[in-house]
Formats: sequence, C-alpha cells, structure tokens
Amino acid sequence: MQTADRLLTAAEAAEYLGVSVPHLCGKYLRKGYIRAAKLGANGGGRWKIRKSEIDAYLARKAEESRFPKLVEVRRDPDNPRKHAVIF
Repeated sequence: MQTADRLLTAAEAAEYLGVSVPHLCGKYLRKGYIRAAKLGANGGGRWKIRKSEIDAYLARKAEESRFPKLVEVRRDPDNPRKHAVIF
C-alpha cells in the first residue's frame, strides 16, 4: 500500500489536520468534507480515513483560498537584512 493511501484512525487524522477528534468527526467526516468509512461490527465501528482523502481535501481548500500560495523567504547570507521571496 502506498503511503498516501494509508488508513488513519480518527486520532491520527485529527493530529495530521491539527484539530480535535470531536471536531474532525463532527465537521469533516459527518458533513462529508472528507470521505471516510466506519469499520467494525454492529455499527460501533471506528472511523478509518485514507491519508490521500485528507490530502485531497487540503488541496481543494488551498485552491479555494483567497490567500496566495505559500512562498519561501530566504535571507541573503551576505546581508542579513536582505530577503528573497521565491514563488
């Protein structure tokens, strides 16, 4: 299995996104922002989320963002006050 398709638990996915588990389950999973499956017997299963689904969600959010993409700022080693912005 590829790393991008690794199945994450709700706790792992929440940590990856930087949110709490209740927030992940309540907002992202139940509302369908991120596709996931509840695996287990008798409806008491645990959420399993593909890492690639989270990455796809983050990519969609980046495209929708009103803010510019991340840029890299480098300091000039000869002049610490001078910076270069790399797109």
